[in-house]
Amino acid sequence: MTVVHKRLDYRPLEYRIPEIHLLFGLGHEETRVTSRMLVQRITETQQPLILDGVGIALESLKVDGRTLAAHAYELLPDRLVIQGLPETCEVETVGTIRPAENTRLEGLYASRNGLFTQCEPEGFRRISWFLDRPDNLARFFVRIEGDKDRYPVLLSNGNPVEEGDLGDGRRFAVWNDPFPKPSYLFALVAGKLACIEDTFQTKSARNVRLRVYAVPGDEVRCHHAMRSIRQAMVWDEKAYGREYDLDVFNVVAVEDFNVGAMENKGLNIFNSKYVLADSETATDADFLGITRTIGHEYFHNWSGDRVTCRDWFQLSLKEGFTVFREQQFMESLVSPGVQRIGDIRTLRAYQFAEDAGPMAHPVRPDSYEEINNFYTMTIYEKGAEVIRMLRTLLGAEAFRTGCDLYFSMHDGKAVTCDDFVRAMELGSGRDLSAFRLWYSQAGKPEVTVEENYNVDQKSYSLTLKQKVPPTPGQDDKSPMPIPVSMALLGPEGGFLVRPQVLLLDAAEQNFYFPNVGEKPILSILRGFSAPVELVRNLSLQDALVILGQDDDAFSRWDVLQAILIRALLSDMDDDGLPEDVRACFAQLLERREEDPGLLALLLSLPESHVLSGAMVPVDMPRLVARLRKVRSEIGRKFAGEFEKLWQENRGAPMQDISPADVSRRQVAHVALGYLVAGNPETWLSHVEKYFEASANMTERLAALALLVEAGGPPAEKALEAFYTRHKGDAGTLDKWFSVQARADRPDAADVVLKLLAHPDFCWRNPNRVRSLVGVFSQGNPAAFHAPDGAGYRLLADAILKLDGMNPQISARLMEPFTHWRKHAEPYYSGMQKELERIAGHDGLSANVREIVSKTLG
Repeated sequence: MTVVHKRLDYRPLEYRIPEIHLLFGLGHEETRVTSRMLVQRITETQQPLILDGVGIALESLKVDGRTLAAHAYELLPDRLVIQGLPETCEVETVGTIRPAENTRLEGLYASRNGLFTQCEPEGFRRISWFLDRPDNLARFFVRIEGDKDRYPVLLSNGNPVEEGDLGDGRRFAVWNDPFPKPSYLFALVAGKLACIEDTFQTKSARNVRLRVYAVPGDEVRCHHAMRSIRQAMVWDEKAYGREYDLDVFNVVAVEDFNVGAMENKGLNIFNSKYVLADSETATDADFLGITRTIGHEYFHNWSGDRVTCRDWFQLSLKEGFTVFREQQFMESLVSPGVQRIGDIRTLRAYQFAEDAGPMAHPVRPDSYEEINNFYTMTIYEKGAEVIRMLRTLLGAEAFRTGCDLYFSMHDGKAVTCDDFVRAMELGSGRDLSAFRLWYSQAGKPEVTVEENYNVDQKSYSLTLKQKVPPTPGQDDKSPMPIPVSMALLGPEGGFLVRPQVLLLDAAEQNFYFPNVGEKPILSILRGFSAPVELVRNLSLQDALVILGQDDDAFSRWDVLQAILIRALLSDMDDDGLPEDVRACFAQLLERREEDPGLLALLLSLPESHVLSGAMVPVDMPRLVARLRKVRSEIGRKFAGEFEKLWQENRGAPMQDISPADVSRRQVAHVALGYLVAGNPETWLSHVEKYFEASANMTERLAALALLVEAGGPPAEKALEAFYTRHKGDAGTLDKWFSVQARADRPDAADVVLKLLAHPDFCWRNPNRVRSLVGVFSQGNPAAFHAPDGAGYRLLADAILKLDGMNPQISARLMEPFTHWRKHAEPYYSGMQKELERIAGHDGLSANVREIVSKTLG
């Protein structure tokens, strides 16, 4: 039966559990969990206590030390109902769970070297019966006992209290967390692990012990993660005044993990992809991804742990805010413009598509069937843009004041998005009632630009119009309050009107600028000041001024993207290089951008995901063929310039991940890609040599990708060499699978099918599934959308196979099917057929059922 959870149905707790004592008797096959809970009735209710619990075998149940008679409680598949409790009592449950059988990777589960937990959002109920909702905050006291050979390391939240040998082949450890927290933040790790250690002194001179754990032998690849922890701690003290509050901070890497990482209080558990790195096994992107993810989870200590969300409808309260903090952190470490453009590319490619699809929802959703389906780009990335808009409107100082108030007013509490906005109102003295619409209204606003310059009066008029397209359940939309950062440039560059922020809060508004001495060029939505789609007519001449003279990196990149999108889609059958594209690339390559990383972004063509959003109906194979042609023409036309770029920037040292060296490698590989596209006969031999001489994974993988896409004996030789060199490392093998799944080749689906049968492919490992099935379906659009439907069948088969094993991962794979109605035939019918096959499958999980039902409509 489908259960729809609605935000307006929220009811406060009738009972609360402020304290819980847990005793774990660990075992790989069976673990016994004893829970003693202080239960307090906080209303006049006569209702029973209902504890969440799934997949737990009940051994005993006591209240105040007395075993309950069978008629005093009811054990159901998803809850334990206890009648007739006094106002305050102790409830003790003893239950057993089976970690080795837990393929969902929610709750307590077995992985390569031990036992691990994942409790967000509703995993704790698979460990022990509890009020498994975020508004019950409890002190956790944990004792762990287990075989000392199998589980030499025993970790949980908070601070260590005691550990020792039990004398019977087992050992124990006791952990107490002084800070009340919801059950989704509980964590336990037990196993054979090695670590590196450091200390950090906080601004109040407290010493914190830092440890990063991994499988023995992998700890040598944890040093970048450790450096990232220290960077995050320093930054959060400086930027937000937030000091770490426990005696220890532990990070643990695990190979089997459904998501990127988890911010459990004091014990962050990470997908090993976001911890392990050295130049032999990790690319520049991997190193930056580790720093970013470490920062994100660490920042949650305040924006998520100390102040948490009242219910799951408020998920963006912690995630959107923390993504914004993470983005600020990264902008402090690398080129701010390059970082900002990277974040915007992700938002436009994926969140904009989400806003235009059947799963569209507000930043604060009104309903859901399966909460795991709402860990989305809208909650995270669009939620971060909402926070960024607040900062833009209020200014940095007032925003910081509001943040300080938010933390001080709500420390140790579970609160709502409205509480955050209210803190911003108190910190700034401004009424933000209208701004709350960003939390409740779904969709991507479209802002149309109209300009008029009066030569006689030397005045400029800017008219902005907005509309928000209908989304599921929200047909009629209200105008949004949109901060529009803008400036007026002169024909030769320089400001005629300096940068400022306009507030567009009506369907149409006019803004008047007197004393503008000459016809200006509008630089608008600077820094991407709001998550909107801009509609404007911009001449090539004006675009070239912005591209060459504007000081805003996003504005320069954005006008070029607009030109490229228009040119690529205007004449799909044209084999030549569009004149607008030629002029822009000529200017870029002649000017020689000071920041090679920004140049790499400016020289990159729009992604097919972005282009498809402007194509009606979508024909992905045709679109990808057009991209190939244009890339090839650019490579031929500017071969000399690209060769010079390649020679000047190749071989950048990788002793550390300095922004300058990362940028040089980025632009070198962009240039090499164009050279191969323009003249593969000549340049593929250079790529072979580059692969063989590669000094680090960034170079090796870039070369391998170009060789595999070209195919033939050189590709097979390189793949074999790569596999032989890295076959013992799971994370690097994921790259080996991914590079083949992404290769734009006619036989890609057949290659993926063969790899599914490879001895190193494992359905139980989410990273391996994502690296092959996920990359093929989302990163290889031409092959996935093959007219014969082979790609669709492959994905549907994978979804159904995984659904009974790990529904969370199965549901994540559904995304490419959600936009089926926008595609041309035969793609439309091919996806519809597979969606109907999935929908008709017996025993479909709630995760997949919700998505397929909304997608089919």
